[in-house]
Amino acid sequence: MSTTQVGFMPTTERIELPDGQWWEIISEPTRGMRKVFRTAGIEVGGDALKLAASEDLLGDDEARQQFLMKHATELKLDALDDAFLLHGTAKWSFDMEVTVANIDSLPDKFTAPVLARMNECYQVDQDEEKKD
Repeated sequence: MSTTQVGFMPTTERIELPDGQWWEIISEPTRGMRKVFRTAGIEVGGDALKLAASEDLLGDDEARQQFLMKHATELKLDALDDAFLLHGTAKWSFDMEVTVANIDSLPDKFTAPVLARMNECYQVDQDEEKKD
């Protein structure tokens, strides 16, 4: 095996946006992206769940959901969306660096269709997830 790395070019897809803009996404997530997405998914409820005094919340979906709804201000609802948009972007037509702050400054007419497509591309197959 050679120590020289050529690198793998991920599969990308260009999304045409209003006003002649475009956004190129990584349409087939890499293992590294999955790691970031898992961490972000946990982060969504992480701060709220730190307040939980009961281990019962870990095994009871309904109790966990009720608890999280009561502690909604501690939720980081956009953590997974931010991870998708930041780590799933290959290139874009906007004349600025790809950062969360710059993504947040864009009108929803640009980010919403991109995020919708990313959600389709990055859906997790639970059986496949267990193999990682």
